[in-house]
Amino acid sequence: MRHDEFLFINENTAQLIDTLKMRFSKTYQGTGDADTLIVKTAFDVTSEGHNVIVVETDIDLLAILLSTTPSLDILFMKPSAVGTSP
Repeated sequence: MRHDEFLFINENTAQLIDTLKMRFSKTYQGTGDADTLIVKTAFDVTSEGHNVIVVETDIDLLAILLSTTPSLDILFMKPSAVGTSP
């Protein structure tokens, strides 16, 4: 079963979220736009003195990061194509 088919079933999605909440000490579940929650959480964690790595292919997340980022060190990486060397 493909992941999108699996997550289409609400019971599967709820079970996955519950499993993640038990497995990880800090988990967040947004009720609206996940991109905004991701950026806010990343800023909250960095304000505690921790480094944050956000992995995403969505351009919306990049736009939010760039428009709301104070003077922080940000590293952008472009993924390489499958089968190519760096």
